Amino acid sequence: MQDLTPFLRVGLSGGVFQNRLLTEQALSALEQAGFDVFLHEAIPSGDGGISLGQVIEAGSQCCF
Repeated sequence: MQDLTPFLRVGLSGGVFQNRLLTEQALSALEQAGFDVFLHEAIPSGDGGISLGQVIEAGSQCCF
């Protein structure tokens, strides 16, 4: 799989990765394929993370 992309690092994000089984299976498959996989630790992967990202983006558009 790694031969198909120039990327070595993969970030798993979004509400779908609140599903433990899906996350564990994706993590395992990607690591076995040689990818470095990153998961959320301090910021939630669902709506809370999206909200935080929107706040950060809005802040970068202004001159606080």
